[in-house]
Amino acid sequence: MNDLVTIIVPAFNAENTIKRCVDSLLKQIYHNIQIIVVNDGSTDNTGQILKQFHDKRLLILNQTNKGVSSARNAALEKAKGQFIAFCDADDFYQEDYLSCMMPLFDEDVCLVSCGYTAKINRCKNSLSKIKVFSRQEALRELFSDKFQFVYLWNKIFRKDYLKNLRFEEITKNFGEDLLFCYQYLKQCPEDCRAVHTNSKLYHYIKCKDSLSAAKKTKDFPSYKLAFLDKLDKIAVTEKISGEEVLAARINSWQFLIIVQYLYETRKIKSLHKRLKNKAKLLYKDYKYYRKTYKSFRRYGLIYKIL
Repeated sequence: MNDLVTIIVPAFNAENTIKRCVDSLLKQIYHNIQIIVVNDGSTDNTGQILKQFHDKRLLILNQTNKGVSSARNAALEKAKGQFIAFCDADDFYQEDYLSCMMPLFDEDVCLVSCGYTAKINRCKNSLSKIKVFSRQEALRELFSDKFQFVYLWNKIFRKDYLKNLRFEEITKNFGEDLLFCYQYLKQCPEDCRAVHTNSKLYHYIKCKDSLSAAKKTKDFPSYKLAFLDKLDKIAVTEKISGEEVLAARINSWQFLIIVQYLYETRKIKSLHKRLKNKAKLLYKDYKYYRKTYKSFRRYGLIYKIL
């Protein structure tokens, strides 16, 4: 397979990491690529560093600061590849990221994902294991995290199935990876499959300034509560359509998130109580899936303590 792959990189004040990121993309063993880096109103030297690259496969877009979702949407409009991949500006690809993942696409495969490592040095992979999921199984795995389907950056998507799907452009981008992957799979044909390889081909570098690593404040962020509302609506929709197993899995996933929120809202009594009551409603679904996924069990212990 030698189809064109478009790799999208949103970048904001990434002067310390953007060179490493772009270098890793240009050095891919799989050469038929288009790289779109969106400089999202950076105020540091990100723009100047990007100008130092001279490769016809690299397209640089500049825009005023609108957020990561807006940057990704701008790149999607310019994407020419039959396949779409993403990379964060502070992360980077293993050189064989594409050459290992692209051959896993058959005509009925809509999504390929891989493992990742948080270590900068090359990770010594054990024998690669491939697991294949039906579309419905992949949707359920989104809300288990067992095969890391929840993330955006360790996947390759078919552009044909993206259709008009875009990222929601809101002030705070929270949970957009999960929602995008869910919406994408819902748009894919029912008989398509998703493939996951445990090979650690993506290097995830946790940034101290990232939204997910933001310091807790006295006021609980409203965008986190908005994310719960979206999960609620998805679960209700799935239940109405007869997908009760998926709805229960979504509720179980939501329970895990609420447990974390309970810890963060210990000093905000009214909100803490409201979240506690919501967690009680979801606990039944969680109890079923904690037997299946070991990572779920510790959340139950935290919940009882809180």
